[in-house]
Amino acid sequence: MDRRRFLQSSAAIAALNAFPHSLYAGNTRKNAFDRIKLGPKSVELSRLAMGTGTHGTGGSSNQTKKLGVSGVADLFRSGYDHGLNFWDTADQYGAHPHAREALKSIPREKVTLLSKTRASTAKEMRADLDRFRRELNSDYIDILLLHCMIDGNRNTKKRGAMDVITEARERHRPHERRKLPYAGCLEDRGCGAMGGSRPGAN
Repeated sequence: MDRRRFLQSSAAIAALNAFPHSLYAGNTRKNAFDRIKLGPKSVELSRLAMGTGTHGTGGSSNQTKKLGVSGVADLFRSGYDHGLNFWDTADQYGAHPHAREALKSIPREKVTLLSKTRASTAKEMRADLDRFRRELNSDYIDILLLHCMIDGNRNTKKRGAMDVITEARERHRPHERRKLPYAGCLEDRGCGAMGGSRPGAN
């Protein structure tokens, strides 16, 4: 590291240490395994999600390529054993088989599954919903996001897909936990790295 970078890093650390965290921190301690409720459907999940999509694109990611199905499944199980029940997958990461493998030893109703789709039309969205459920071996997906939503005309270009997931969400029956409890879109500038989520399908 050269002198300039060292000084910049040192200054950043000093500023961080000097920040009055106590003035902004809440009184309640927060843990990764805390159960919180998300959105108007109150989907229950752990505060921290188990991700699978570092550099995720083209149906694979660092995790799915390097760890394989059994390795990612073991990662999910280890997280679950430590209180993390929120699993973040995506078609673009190719992570559905890995979650399916982990669910062979964990009750489906104990896990909150999130996936993401690149579908634009109603036909594509219906096909993805059916395929995702087959790949996950689950008759419902807890949270579904439209992936990589960086186009300013997304409400027009993705209208067909939005209508289908809104319909699936409205058909959801909480006592049966079927179809799609929650849907939204992911504003993802990297199109492969997790961005900010915006609740609501329209």
